[in-house]
Amino acid sequence: MSSGRSFLRVVESSEEFSSGVWKLNRNLVVSNTAVFPDRCVICNEPACGRVVRKSFVWHNPIFLPLIVISFPIYVILASIWNKILHIEIPVCPKHANRMMFFTILSFILLPQVAVMGLLGIIYGLPFLLLSGILSSIIGFVLLIWARNPVWAWFIRSEYGLIKGAHPDFIDSMPEWHGELSPK
Repeated sequence: MSSGRSFLRVVESSEEFSSGVWKLNRNLVVSNTAVFPDRCVICNEPACGRVVRKSFVWHNPIFLPLIVISFPIYVILASIWNKILHIEIPVCPKHANRMMFFTILSFILLPQVAVMGLLGIIYGLPFLLLSGILSSIIGFVLLIWARNPVWAWFIRSEYGLIKGAHPDFIDSMPEWHGELSPK
């Protein structure tokens, strides 16, 4: 699953070189050109060249109260003022397979609201409708959980603060010395 992407960067000394991944406290700071080491961000085991393309999307949490007032307005405003960071994160074969399994399972569970709901209406069995709703909610939660082993805490221009990586993976990265705060 490796993209085969590589780059060459000429620097004065090896101290100036960075792969675009740093640690800040117990988090990762990543640039939009980040090249991760070949270790799983979830468990720090060898990734064997497997990467998952991720698009981290972030918007200012000030928009969150709009969910209660009007979900469509929230979606519109959040999509206008969101920031996106596209990177490839390394995952080991075990976690790549787990992500694939839960993604497939979630796609099976998501349409159950329609299938079981229709059967519940036809046969007059409300528990089938409730089971379909519950199955769809579980499928949605599994999809979010399976596809997002790490998540963006915030994104600022070409850098993002990423949470959820394994502590040993984080500790192996150089310290971040720049400024990074949500704006």
